[in-house]
Amino acid sequence: MFRKVAIAIVAVVVIAFGALWAAVTYFLDSATIAEQLKKEVTTRFNRTLVFQGDLKTNFFPKVQIVLPATSLSFEGSDKPQFTLQGAQIGVAVMPLLKGDVQFDDVVIDGLKGQINAARILQKAQQSPKAQTAAGSSVETKADNSGSSFIKNLEVASVEIKNAGLTVYGLQDKKIYAVDSLNLSTGKVGLSGTTPLKFSTNFSEKTQRLSGQLSLDSTITYDVRTISVSLAKPSLAVSIQQNGETTSAELKADQLQYVNQDVSAKVLDLTANVAGMSVKAQVAAAQTQGMQSWGIDGLKLDATDNKGLKANLTGSFKGELKNLTLQSQALKGEVQTVLAQSTLSVPFEGTVSVQPGEKANLNLKGTLDKSPWQANVQVSGFTVPTINGNFALETFVVDKWIASEAAPSKKTALNSLQLISDAYAAPSQSLDVLNKANGRFGIQVNSVRYQGLNVSGVDTTITLSKGVLTLGNVKASTCSGAITGSAQVNASEKWSVNMNVKGLSMQELLKGLGSQVDFAGKANATVKLNGLGLEKTALLKSANGNMSLSINDAVLKGLSLEKVATAVKQKKVTGLVMHPEDQTRFSVLSATATVGNGILNARSIQGRASVAEVNGQVQVGMIDSSLYGEVSAKLATSVDGRRVTVPIKLGGTIQAPTYGINLEAVIKDQLHNAIEKAVTENPKLKEGQKRLIEGLGKLFNR
Repeated sequence: MFRKVAIAIVAVVVIAFGALWAAVTYFLDSATIAEQLKKEVTTRFNRTLVFQGDLKTNFFPKVQIVLPATSLSFEGSDKPQFTLQGAQIGVAVMPLLKGDVQFDDVVIDGLKGQINAARILQKAQQSPKAQTAAGSSVETKADNSGSSFIKNLEVASVEIKNAGLTVYGLQDKKIYAVDSLNLSTGKVGLSGTTPLKFSTNFSEKTQRLSGQLSLDSTITYDVRTISVSLAKPSLAVSIQQNGETTSAELKADQLQYVNQDVSAKVLDLTANVAGMSVKAQVAAAQTQGMQSWGIDGLKLDATDNKGLKANLTGSFKGELKNLTLQSQALKGEVQTVLAQSTLSVPFEGTVSVQPGEKANLNLKGTLDKSPWQANVQVSGFTVPTINGNFALETFVVDKWIASEAAPSKKTALNSLQLISDAYAAPSQSLDVLNKANGRFGIQVNSVRYQGLNVSGVDTTITLSKGVLTLGNVKASTCSGAITGSAQVNASEKWSVNMNVKGLSMQELLKGLGSQVDFAGKANATVKLNGLGLEKTALLKSANGNMSLSINDAVLKGLSLEKVATAVKQKKVTGLVMHPEDQTRFSVLSATATVGNGILNARSIQGRASVAEVNGQVQVGMIDSSLYGEVSAKLATSVDGRRVTVPIKLGGTIQAPTYGINLEAVIKDQLHNAIEKAVTENPKLKEGQKRLIEGLGKLFNR
């Protein structure tokens, strides 16, 4: 019915226009017509119409009008609102008598204008006719017989050149514009086939957004059945904003709209978005009765400028009314480069979307040839709530961490330059944490780092109000257990609370590649917080406390018992240590603070059968440097005095050095000798006494 009404209206307008224009042009010349048009526009619309040239008209054999450069002003002003470089339109007279409407070439050149959309909408709402129409519920029926007069309708061609339009007053004062708009067609009628070319530039000025759009195709259409088919269409769009360009191009063998259904065959899409290149192919896509939809043979490939690659294949179907989706034969793979190696993650499974903004993902695959499985439930798409779990068999961490060159220099034994000015990368914002909520379980059977194996990793990730929490962390390694929690927010502020029980120090140090031969069962607590997740920023900003106690500790390579024996026997050769030498501690504990890139073990206390150990150690967390002094107070006495053996630590965590601090021993022995000389010889002259006291001050005693 709508089609017939439209055709009837076109017929009436064309006939009326033709008859009126024939009468006017028969009795009036072009100059008179132009003047009458100007007066009519001024009187009826309070606008100024200007022809910058001669208006040309023709009556027979076709009714034709040719406009010169023309302008139409704003209402109540002489400032042009619309301008036109030129236009022409004409319709044959004789064919009208038999219902055959034949337009000549329609050409519109350089039409440009400005529209205040807010003002137009305001006037439309205030119009009495609009209010009457809005309040009326009377249904009208069109007389179908009125369309029978039009037997045929043809336009030789349509050409719009260099047009432009600016629309403002919409969506909070945004300014939309199109320019350089060009459109050309071949012959156009009620049905047929014609080539179509369209291109334009567009922009939104308040957001500094601009772009280009073009379409090239051959169209087969039928106005009577409202159907259209595009053969070999090529659609391209490019958008520029804030120095970034996003572009896309769509090509197809056929796009079709028939009987209110849309279908497509052999679609090819290429796009470049935010440094990522995307290519997609679809064998076929269609809707059925505008109730359901389907996509068959989807192939998707995506790459970015950082080495990330992804591909996906599958088919999809769903319902239009309820907006549902169900995947079929879904497979894919994600690849990325880590530590100059390619990490490949193939996967397969199903994805579904249900009414009410709900989605389910059930995927499985391999990660570095180790099987994994993920089940995800999503509720809400604006700020989604994500629940589910992820399970992985094995993950080898150090394989994907870039190796660092071994340090070529060792830290001096008597000094350590604090890394207070070490560069800490500025923290970034994890805005993604504000865009979702949820709860996700993670289980990894085995995590390997160097020679260290962490098994039974289990935690629950909770995301709420921009805060990501790893709760109930559980894992086992080195014959011990690890429990705790961690948290990070959108500002990259993080905190870690961990407890370790029964950890084998020998297994731990061996697994980390340390040369220290140290055994014992360790219990530890760690409470740290900081800002930034980049490695240097994390180590630089880390702040907090740590405590450690080791039971049944055994340190090989140093025997305090051997030292005690050598001191007692006054044999220097007894101070030479061998790899098989060892010291057993019944108790060994330490407390430390972390800050400014330094782990400072302020209090180290130990007790062995032949000595008591006290000291402090500093570790540079950024460069792994090690510096410290530990004193062993021997139970053995020499000349009635308990001997204290100072031990100097240095090197790095990976390759520490330690040994007897001979400098301190010499100072201590000289101090004792001076003190004994002064005590046992009270009759020494004053000058001699002062000399001996001066020697004591020289050795800082």
